Amino acid sequence: MSIVNDESEVEPFTYHSVPSIHISIEVKGISLEALVDSGSKGDFISKPIIEARKLSMVPIKPVHVEPAIEGSDRAMVDQKVCSQVHFTM
Repeated sequence: MSIVNDESEVEPFTYHSVPSIHISIEVKGISLEALVDSGSKGDFISKPIIEARKLSMVPIKPVHVEPAIEGSDRAMVDQKVCSQVHFTM
């Protein structure tokens, strides 16, 4: 992506980092930390946490997930976790 300055010169666009927002959540009585991403198109939980907490998963129609970080591998999601999530602010 590029931007044009007042002198009509093309300059590369740079992204500025902002602090991450983390909140405490509870899934099936287990306290975890979650990252709040207002630009995300879904809610995701890592497979190691699913396995360690013995959360049940159900199959879904496969969905390809595009990572926000350029150069990261594309992922396919084919299961979902059914659980209530509680959080406090």
